[in-house]
Amino acid sequence: MQSQLIQQKSLGFFRGVQDMLPLSVAVIPWGILAGSAAINAGLSIMQAVGMSALVFAGAAQLVSLSMLMTGASLLSILITVFFLTSQHFIYALSLREEVKPWSLKRRLSIGFLLTDELYATAMLKEKAVLCLYVGCRIQLLCQLGVV
Repeated sequence: MQSQLIQQKSLGFFRGVQDMLPLSVAVIPWGILAGSAAINAGLSIMQAVGMSALVFAGAAQLVSLSMLMTGASLLSILITVFFLTSQHFIYALSLREEVKPWSLKRRLSIGFLLTDELYATAMLKEKAVLCLYVGCRIQLLCQLGVV
């Protein structure tokens, strides 16, 4: 019984990896683009990596970098990024029941690492939550591209 459960979880994990692989191909070039834009905006390498780790939304990264280059205030940048990424509130509402049994730590990690592409792919799957969890792990490849 225990062996079957482990086998089932492993199979689910590898299906999740297979589903998320096409997205991962684009993640490293995106990381290179975001890292280059950050350096071009005057950020140090450590600041670029830090921004990529904290601002896990591509459009928000590029918009905030261009606003930074034009001398916008921090408050303006934060408000713009808030509205630019507000669709994540809708994503969270649609996933609420599925992730309810999860620990707070796990739910927060999914919420932080969720991207539009990952959400769309996960919604096509019967086991959306597993796909989300695996996809969030794979999306961290973007950090490699920034470095």
